[in-house]
Amino acid sequence: MNEEQFISHLKIEMREIKRINPEIDSDHQAFLYWFLREIFGLDEEDITDCIVDGAEDKGIDGIYITKNNIYIFQARFTENFDRHFPETKLIKTFNGIRWLRDGDLSKVNPILKEKGEEFRDILTTYFPKVNIIFITTSKGPINDNEIQKFLEEMNQLESTYYVDVYDLKRIFHEYRLRLMQQEENEATLTLIGEPHQYEEDNIRTIVGTVNGKELAQLHLKYGYSIYSRNVRYFLGDIKINKEILRTASNVNESRFFWFYNNGIVITCDEFTYRETKPITKIKLKNFQIVNGCQTVNTLAKALEKGILRDDVTLLVKIIEKPDKDFVEKITLYTNSQSAIKMSDFISNEPLQVMFHKQLKELGYFYEHKRGMFNSLYPSRKEKIEKFGQNYSEKVIKIEDAAQAIMAFFNQEPAKAKGSKSLLLVKEQFGGYYEEVFGNIKLAKEILFPWLLLKKISEKRKEIKKHLENLNPPQEILQKDWVLHADLFILSLFYHVYFDKTKLHDENYLESFFNEILNNFEKYYSYIIERVNEKINEKRKDPLYSHTKFFKSEAGIGELKAIFSEKDNKILKFE
Repeated sequence: MNEEQFISHLKIEMREIKRINPEIDSDHQAFLYWFLREIFGLDEEDITDCIVDGAEDKGIDGIYITKNNIYIFQARFTENFDRHFPETKLIKTFNGIRWLRDGDLSKVNPILKEKGEEFRDILTTYFPKVNIIFITTSKGPINDNEIQKFLEEMNQLESTYYVDVYDLKRIFHEYRLRLMQQEENEATLTLIGEPHQYEEDNIRTIVGTVNGKELAQLHLKYGYSIYSRNVRYFLGDIKINKEILRTASNVNESRFFWFYNNGIVITCDEFTYRETKPITKIKLKNFQIVNGCQTVNTLAKALEKGILRDDVTLLVKIIEKPDKDFVEKITLYTNSQSAIKMSDFISNEPLQVMFHKQLKELGYFYEHKRGMFNSLYPSRKEKIEKFGQNYSEKVIKIEDAAQAIMAFFNQEPAKAKGSKSLLLVKEQFGGYYEEVFGNIKLAKEILFPWLLLKKISEKRKEIKKHLENLNPPQEILQKDWVLHADLFILSLFYHVYFDKTKLHDENYLESFFNEILNNFEKYYSYIIERVNEKINEKRKDPLYSHTKFFKSEAGIGELKAIFSEKDNKILKFE
């Protein structure tokens, strides 16, 4: 895939996003939706909750909030690919953030108002990092004067605010990397001085010093394919990247780079070496950088600019023929920054491969490996031929399936929502993978809760569309909590209607979901009206927050308590 093909693919994806999500009515919104899904890794509920673009949006298109990080997005889709991101857009967004922190929240749409209140609450309670991310299909800003001015103003006491820019080139590279399988490659590195060798259980390792230019040239030759798909690839703290760049190009500092940097870790199928003191030539076959990609990428940038100094050296550890599980542990333990996609580690589990085959027989594509659908069916024509015009509605992403299972069968919607990143992480690494899939025996136990969750999400989208207006009807305002409650509502469907004695009964499962999905409005309305009464009571508490309530285990407990045994409507089938 080249850049031109990527743009064509992006437009098709954006059209599909707008078709499926009627509330997404602009290219900028569709572009942000695509970015949040494909690059940032959010699920559908988080994406629709994140997007605040609408009346009086203050130059802010999206806000995503966690306890430790607040992300503010401004997206700009344009076909003028050679133009720079406008300075006026930067200024508007920065002014919007100043308003978000200190301004009057009463004169904006209800969605942005609620996000503003949550922003202030989190900012003063947990002191998180605030990450402002500009996304564009053009080039980045022509200079960073406005960015630096804003950061100096906002970070006078401590570094809290950070700014990042994703231009077309960066978005294309990172998307392509997601689709890439490891390619065969080879390289020869020159180790300076005497290397150290270590061997344990037939795993050979060699540790030495290498010149920065050699590593930079590997990036320029092979691109992003040399980085393990399980590690962070040049994301994150621009401040760190700039410091690497500054040190590697500074006449007084570059010779100390080895001491300042942690080095890199490479795995390979095989290495051979020839020692000719004072150097050692080492040849690598099928190598991957599993730690240090941020360093190598920045050195490559310095080399391209012609400012990388000759005396930049750094430590390298090369590990030969480690098995898959061992590579996973190396990747996990050598990357302290938490951008490892642990879902990649379970994608080839026999259980997941089996579910993929079974769901394919049911007419659905179970994407248990990132980028798998687009890799197998790269063109829109191929997708339509295999799955029909509405092909995107036939793709079940494993992370969405995991959330649906955890909320429905496991009755833990708070965990499904608040710990999504751990649902596909094995127990040995502190995750819940075995808890999610350990009791799933039928592919339909994945399919049916996922289908029900999609129906619930469609109702949320309808309400959100109304709330984007400045003056939505009162009856809609009273149901603003629905925007946060997909997984809780899904959990209540099981609690109120499902016969727990029929778990794994395929006939009952089919009858139950056929009844629920065919008469969805009736069953949905009963739950919503009962929960609405409870939430209206909760609003009287000045400390109540939809966001906190619908992330808490206490929250689902309170909602289940609404439905006494006589209020439950367990569905029975003869």
